[in-house]
Amino acid sequence: MTDLSNARNSRSVVTGDPQLKKLMTSYGVDQQVKYLHLQAEVESLWQQQQLLKQQRLVLR
Repeated sequence: MTDLSNARNSRSVVTGDPQLKKLMTSYGVDQQVKYLHLQAEVESLWQQQQLLKQQRLVLR
C-alpha cells in the first residue's frame, strides 16, 4: 500500500470518527470551514512533498 493510500485511509477514518463529528458540530460553521481548509492545505503540501521525494528517487 502506498503512502498516499495510507493517508486517504487514515483521513477517512478520522472524518468517519463519531467523536470528531460531534466535536466539530460544537464549533461554528466558520471554524469548521477554517479546519477543512487547513486539512486540504496539509494534504496538498503532503502530496507535493511525496512528488518531490519521487522525483529525487528518479534522478538518482
